[in-house]
Amino acid sequence: DDEYVLDDDTGSTMPQSTADLLARYVESLRNKKVHIGYLCSSLLENPEERIGNFKVLFKIFDDETVNASLSIKKLIIISLLEVFKDILPSYQIKFQDNKSVKLKKDTLKLQKYEESLLQYYKKYLQKLEKLISVLFSKKSALKNQSMV
Repeated sequence: DDEYVLDDDTGSTMPQSTADLLARYVESLRNKKVHIGYLCSSLLENPEERIGNFKVLFKIFDDETVNASLSIKKLIIISLLEVFKDILPSYQIKFQDNKSVKLKKDTLKLQKYEESLLQYYKKYLQKLEKLISVLFSKKSALKNQSMV
């Protein structure tokens, strides 16, 4: 059972077996897993310096062209959960309008980091909420279909 697939190198179509397609899919999935693991582990090593990794992870999450989209989304959601559990502070983060007060460089840096961390956490929760609502709506639609 061969399928015609656009060959990446030449731009021509060549028949590929289902086994070849599956092998390519598995390899792509493995590469994405390694990339996500690297981004998360480097975030855990130095969260203040590597906070930009959140942006990359959310970009991968939002990319609809990624093979195994749902598997990748689940992996990112679970990975981010573990990252947030480790790096969110145990104290309450309070925002103050510090326009009139001169702050030390370290204090200002910490406040910017905490603000970014909260923004990414909020984005994470919003994406999680959206994913859950989509999954529940699909589940209820399937349940309603089976009752008909």
